[in-house]
Amino acid sequence: MKFIYKSILSVFSLLIFITLFSITSINAQVDVVDVVKFSPVPQNNFAVPNVNGNEHPPDASALKIERRLKELLPGLKLRERNSSASHLSVGNRRQTRANNFRDRFSEEFAVSIRPRIGTPRQIKIKKEYKQRGVVLEKAVRMGVAGRERDEATAKSFLRSKRGLLQIAKPEEEFRLKKYKKDRSQRSHLRYEQVFKGIPVWSAELNVHLDQSGNVELVDGAFVPTPRKLVTEPVWSAEAAVAVALKAVVGGSSAVVDDPLLVVFAQDSRACRLAWKVELPLSVEADWLVIVDALNGSILSSYNQISSNVVAGSGTDLFGHNQQLTLWQEGNVYKMSDKSKPMFDQASNPQGVIKIYDMENRDDKAYLVSSQSSTSGWLPEAVSLAHNLSETYDYFQERHNRSSLDGNGGAISGIVRVKKDFHNAFWNSESNALFFGDAKPYAGALDVVAHEFTHGVTTYSCNLEYQGQSGALNESFSDIFGEMVEARTYGSNDWLHSSKLEPVQRSLKDPSSIEITDGYYYPAKMSQFYSNNHPLLEQFVGHDNGGVHINMTIVAHCFYLLAEGLDNAIGIQDAAKIFYRAQTVHLVRKSRFVDARLACIASAEEIFGASSVQVNKVKEAFDAVEIFDNTATPDPVPTKPVNANDSALFVYYDSMEDAYFLARYEQNLGDPVVGTPVSCYDLAQARPSVTGDGNRAFFVDSIADACFQLTNPATCESCLDLAGTIHSVAMSPDGNVYGVVLLDAAGEPTNQIVVVDLRKPEGQQTNVFSINAPATEGESLNTILYADSMDFTLDNRYLVYDAFNVFEFGSGEKIGVWGIYTLDIQSGMIYPIIQPYPDANYDVGYPSLSQTRDHTMVFDLVDNITGKTSIVTYDFINGTHDVVGEVAGSWSVPGYNGDDSSIIYSVPDNATYTGHSLMQQSVSKNGLSPVGNPAWYVRDADYGVVFRRGAFNPPGQEDIDNDGDGYSENAGDCNDFDNSIHPGAVEICGDGIDQDCNGSDLVCPVEYIPGPYNYYLPYFRSGKGMWTGLGLANAD
Repeated sequence: MKFIYKSILSVFSLLIFITLFSITSINAQVDVVDVVKFSPVPQNNFAVPNVNGNEHPPDASALKIERRLKELLPGLKLRERNSSASHLSVGNRRQTRANNFRDRFSEEFAVSIRPRIGTPRQIKIKKEYKQRGVVLEKAVRMGVAGRERDEATAKSFLRSKRGLLQIAKPEEEFRLKKYKKDRSQRSHLRYEQVFKGIPVWSAELNVHLDQSGNVELVDGAFVPTPRKLVTEPVWSAEAAVAVALKAVVGGSSAVVDDPLLVVFAQDSRACRLAWKVELPLSVEADWLVIVDALNGSILSSYNQISSNVVAGSGTDLFGHNQQLTLWQEGNVYKMSDKSKPMFDQASNPQGVIKIYDMENRDDKAYLVSSQSSTSGWLPEAVSLAHNLSETYDYFQERHNRSSLDGNGGAISGIVRVKKDFHNAFWNSESNALFFGDAKPYAGALDVVAHEFTHGVTTYSCNLEYQGQSGALNESFSDIFGEMVEARTYGSNDWLHSSKLEPVQRSLKDPSSIEITDGYYYPAKMSQFYSNNHPLLEQFVGHDNGGVHINMTIVAHCFYLLAEGLDNAIGIQDAAKIFYRAQTVHLVRKSRFVDARLACIASAEEIFGASSVQVNKVKEAFDAVEIFDNTATPDPVPTKPVNANDSALFVYYDSMEDAYFLARYEQNLGDPVVGTPVSCYDLAQARPSVTGDGNRAFFVDSIADACFQLTNPATCESCLDLAGTIHSVAMSPDGNVYGVVLLDAAGEPTNQIVVVDLRKPEGQQTNVFSINAPATEGESLNTILYADSMDFTLDNRYLVYDAFNVFEFGSGEKIGVWGIYTLDIQSGMIYPIIQPYPDANYDVGYPSLSQTRDHTMVFDLVDNITGKTSIVTYDFINGTHDVVGEVAGSWSVPGYNGDDSSIIYSVPDNATYTGHSLMQQSVSKNGLSPVGNPAWYVRDADYGVVFRRGAFNPPGQEDIDNDGDGYSENAGDCNDFDNSIHPGAVEICGDGIDQDCNGSDLVCPVEYIPGPYNYYLPYFRSGKGMWTGLGLANAD
């Protein structure tokens, strides 16, 4: 091989070792540009001979990659020269599908999008189309109506709207949790989200079907399919428990069950692999602690007990003696009410209301009893028995709800919890309501109903007890506390705990109640207390984000709807709407806006879309400043791009239910949604494209590596190594290949196979272990595997991101992403973006510019906020900038053909794929944003921009690999066979283009009459002369 570098080191090599680009430990609110710092590297690292211990001899798998590359490439290069503007036969399916989808989606759907996350809060048909009978999804035609058909219809919808939902594989990622058919014969299916079998905590989706089995509404709180999520924990379950125990006061006394491995998904954070640890400490303390499974940090912790702490002092009145329903056993009467319709004699204690006494302790409770049915009863127990009975009756009569769980489950109430205990709460772990004796909590009907409603919430939407979700939880309890009071007494006072002076909250006039000096309960969103507000800092745990304070906003909204607005709808209609929203539409992570949408949907379902009730619901939420400002934007036309730029990208085909490769190239007449270029489905990963734009290299859906021309007439060609390839890269000149293999368990290895076809035979394949240098002296850095890779223009370096596990001397571990470069010549590995023990940030998807090796763009993910910054970096002068931001998703950025813009992926619910490509113009140096971003290709992901034309790699002389006097640039169509080159003798009919004119010679045939048919084969000389070879028997 004749291969000469013009210089020993490229510009990239001169610079990458002068400075290192590092992520430092910073406060999450510091600007991302301030996150980076530069560290000098000794210059004696410049030209290291190829003796590094990272390199290993190739094994059989690596050699097979080399062999298959050599077998496939000559034919591919021949097809490149013969390519035409004809498309694969699959071309029309994308055009037709996209046009139909866009028209229908933009016209008929009403979609509310969850900010920062991008998934829908709610999907329904616009009113004018619903009146015409349009539905989200028609019932599937199978069997008779019932659960099986409903499930099939829901699955069909989820599969067809995966782009809108931003879920890659809905049938795998949504697991049916609950199926229910209500009195109106509507069906409701609740799904929990999972990722690779791991629950996504806490993400749920509801699919609602009308009486005919058509999908009419979808709502929920879930996250897009995670990208680049590590699913193997670095921290063990035992280590996570130890962290959790230290994080909670008194945690050492907890009896801990096995923690659950989850994907932790919060609105404001990136998805993280985590351990969910539950620490039951006492009847009023049941802590949930989420521990990051990669770095051991606390992602979330809060007490799951819904408590109602009351400050102050006062006198309480229990009222008159109450009638009791007791259970007699011999001469003993027990406070066990079995008179309700829910009671089932065959399954005792099902359907029973029982009252227990803890006798001012916190460890044991005893069923209240007496020797007489009319005397000897504990006053607290009498009050609680009466109030629980009234509360049960309210939900049974007004909402047809049988008990807390809706299925007649037993109800347990416990009085005299501890001594002088200022609290009343619901504990889902013990499925009971608890009341202290510092005040007569059990005697206040609205307080008892408040705690009872927490139980209803637990068994319905199970709102998370923190932030807005927790405030909604408390709001519903105050609301139905007032509704129970109204049923029992004939009216209510809109004051919570009015029998426990001082009054704690007012639903009618929240701001009339002072929380503490100078702070009042909020009545609208402009008065909302954020988590860092000085008021919340006065409370333990910031009151879980103000759950007992901000709750008055939605509770006040209910008051306005029921009574406060002009022509209000009344408490019974208002209660029906809020109850349906609570039990049918809301999910764990629902927020205030979700409550608005859920109440509007409930009002439409109960009273009709054009009803007064619907309009009043909107008016009430408007009054408290809970607006729906997240409607789906109208589709934006694709902005015209430079005619020389084209794009290769991944898209989802709903007809095939799989991902494929497509191209957008204006010069070839591609439609705005692109043209398919692959026959078979592929993995969701960024492909590599040669510098001349002719050839792509990528991983398919069965973990094989495949080639495809970007202007193909035939299907792709693969290495036939199914089940063994994790990721691949191809150099711009198409001569060097990087491959990360999978092990026998299907996990990526910590080695990179590099095949350099420029080298002599026997030296073309090398295997590099990718153990990075130790950092900070104390920690040992071990890279588990590399993922996304990119070659420099001169083929000298392979840049890649990799997942690291740092182990400290103390035995603690963290997992975090970093970016490195492999010097293929020396075998040395150097960090570019060095991960630090503070794992608040992850980096990934590095991509070098297309005209120079000293500029790079990559993703920087803030694991606290979930925001992804698209960062550029210049190795020459150390400058860097942020050119864009994406919420909740890796953007997979890359430069366009002349480095004048950066293309990156953003969530886009208006497409099947769930993502689209954006284009951000950048300054002349390729670093800073210029103007605003614009759509590049809709319905596309993992995009790569290429330019079709001659490509001359920098830093290399023209290479003649086979010594026949012709290089590839000089027209050699197989530079690994010296019998093939321009002017070579062409043999007809052998399927080989020896003279590189673009086709094989077709043999002319001369027939000779007789018993045998004979023909005369010919060959074409280099001068175009025909020469006969002689007679041959046709047989």
